[in-house]
This record gives sequence, structure tokens and C-alpha cells, in this order.
Amino acid sequence: MENHTSLHNNISLAKKYAFIQYFGITSLWLLYLSSFKGMSLVQIGFLEAIFHITSFVFEVPSGALADRFGYKKILLFGKVMAIISSIGMIYGQSFSHFAIAFAFSALSYNFNSGTYEALVFESMKGLEEESGYLDKLAHINFLIEISAQSGVILAGILADAFFPAVYMVNILLCILNMFLISRMVEPVKGPSLQVSETVGFSEKVGQSYTRILGNAWRLLKRHKELRGWILFFALLDSFAATYYFYFQNYLSVLGYNGKATSFYLFAAALFGIFGAKFSPAIEQKLQKKRIPYVFPAVVSLALLLSASGNRLLIFGGFVLSIIFSAVSPTIANAYINQLIPSEERATLLSANSMAYSLCMIILFPVIGGVINLLDFRIAYLLMALAIILVGGSFATIAINRIRSRG
Repeated sequence: MENHTSLHNNISLAKKYAFIQYFGITSLWLLYLSSFKGMSLVQIGFLEAIFHITSFVFEVPSGALADRFGYKKILLFGKVMAIISSIGMIYGQSFSHFAIAFAFSALSYNFNSGTYEALVFESMKGLEEESGYLDKLAHINFLIEISAQSGVILAGILADAFFPAVYMVNILLCILNMFLISRMVEPVKGPSLQVSETVGFSEKVGQSYTRILGNAWRLLKRHKELRGWILFFALLDSFAATYYFYFQNYLSVLGYNGKATSFYLFAAALFGIFGAKFSPAIEQKLQKKRIPYVFPAVVSLALLLSASGNRLLIFGGFVLSIIFSAVSPTIANAYINQLIPSEERATLLSANSMAYSLCMIILFPVIGGVINLLDFRIAYLLMALAIILVGGSFATIAINRIRSRG
């Protein structure tokens, strides 16, 4: 009974943690580096590549450490990395300074991604409530969207007053989250209850570091559906993220200042808040067989509208992108978590983030270069065409699989 109470408390604390973790106070980082620190879009592209190279290298090891040594310790260590990164962003004056700050930011991201979701899922599993994970995650993502956009508003206000203050606020939020982590309990991980039905094969929890990594690799090689969903969402999410971050500078080109940019982002994000709330209903409507068609269509349409040059259509495209970015994580996490056994959950969720990082390493600097040489509209048009090709490939594979089952 006491353990059940502690696990319920975990979920309550996890909601507070997520609200603080995703408070979008640093969302205008690209604008910060370009307008306040004097970095070019090409330099920013390489900085983001450094972030994702670091994330790519350390993502799975960070997940394995969480599986081996516990979720709480890894989350706490991630907050320390975030504080170091924020200090670097405040006092950095050159590309090399920001490269170091981005590397620490990537480590912070690594030690949170997969680990947080795994802690929530294992806590619900301990309560025998894992079937409600999608609804719980949708509620958490609803809170995250509210938090993220509230942070964007504050960031816009601070941007026009004293831009480095956004990172000072971020340091305070990290300290607050460290307190919340200290109040959580480590969920006990037992053998997966659905090993025979999913893809698990680990014999026990507390395996060696190398054994966890080896099992994760064999699992991905063995299970085509898990591998397919990881690749599908990594590609689409990387296109949506690249679009979003460069959109800040696109608004600057269109004549919006920091405060106006934050309110523009907030207005569009109101749609994303409801998208996160109703993502389970959206998933039930689309289901797995339609998502390979609909999601690429939404992202490509968002990019095409933004490439039109018409301000109303640009806003419409941005709204579509925001809705996708709010719905996608909930559905992706639910699909992928259902296919992973407890023993490797944090490791394989980190492998999911690793795939996303690999996509961003390539995509972000390439698009930055295209924007720098040509312009935003051409870059968005090329991205839309690429998504159409990628989406068509996934749709073809999905059709063939459905026919083979029929």
C-alpha cells in the first residue's frame, strides 16, 4: 500500500516536473544567438549539429545508465548539465563558447529523454495502470504545451528588456526541478509482463551495462515494427523542429520584434494545446494504418503554406506544424512504449531520441545553409518536397504490409 502511494506520488510529481522542464523560457534561443550574440545562420546550424552529434553519441549510453543505476540519479545529473549550459549561454562570446554550451545542453537533453518517460511508465506499471499510459501522457503533454507557450511569452518580454535573463530564469527552474526529483521514488522494475507478446527477451533487471546495450541492438534488429516507428517519427519530428526553430528568424525577416514573435508563437500554440489534449481521440480516429499517410501530409502542407509568402497562409502553415508537434510525441511514445520490455525501456527510448538526433545532425545545418544562400521560402519548399518523397515511401510500405496481412 505504501509503495502504491509512493508511485501515485511519482506521477503527481512527474506532472510538476514536466511543467517546469518544458517551460519555454529558452525557446527563442535561435533569435538570441543571431540578434544578441551575433551568430550567423550557418554558425547556428553547426551549433545545432554539435548539439545533436553530442546527443547521438551519448543518447543510448545515458539510457543504459538509467536502466542500470536508476532514473532519479540520471535526471538529477541532467539538471546539473542544464545549469552549466545556461551559464555558458549567458557568458559566451564566441562560436567555441557556444559549442561547449550546446554540448552540455545535449547531455542535459540526453539524461532527460527516455528516462522521464520510462519513470512515468514504470510507475504506472507498478500500479497496474499501464493501459492508461496514452491518456496520462496526453494530459502531461497538454500541461507541457501550456507551460511551453507561457515560457515563450515571458521569453519575448525578456528579449526586448534583457535577453540573457531567460537563461538566469532557466537556472532557477533547474534547481526547482532537482527538488522535485529528490521527492520521487525509484520504481521497481520487474520482468516484462508482456514479453511473449511484444519483443522482450531480457532475463532480469540490473543487467550489466554492455548487456543492456547488446540487447537493445538485437531488439531493434529483430523487430521491424519498432524500428519502423522510430525512423518514421524521427524523420517527421526533425523536419517539424527545423521548420519551427528557423521560423523565429523568418518572423524577424517579416518585421516582428522579440515580443511580437513570442505572441505570434503563443497565438499559434493555442491550437497545439488542444491538439495535445485530444491526441488520444486523434489516434483512435486515424489508427496505425492511416498515420503513415496523414502525418507526412500535414507536415508537407505546413511547409508549402509557409513557402507561399502570404502572411495568413504562413500563419495557417505554422498552426498545422504546431498541432503536429503537439500530437506526434504522445502517439509516438505510446506506440513505441507498447513494444519495449521494462528492462530496456530507458535504453530503447534513448535509441529513439538518437535516431532523431541523427536526422537533425544532417538536416539543420543543411537548411541553414540553404536559407543563407537563397531564402526561407525556397528552403521550406525543398523541405516539403522531401517530406512528400519520404511520406510516399512510408505509405507504400504501409499499403504493402496491410495487403500482405489481408
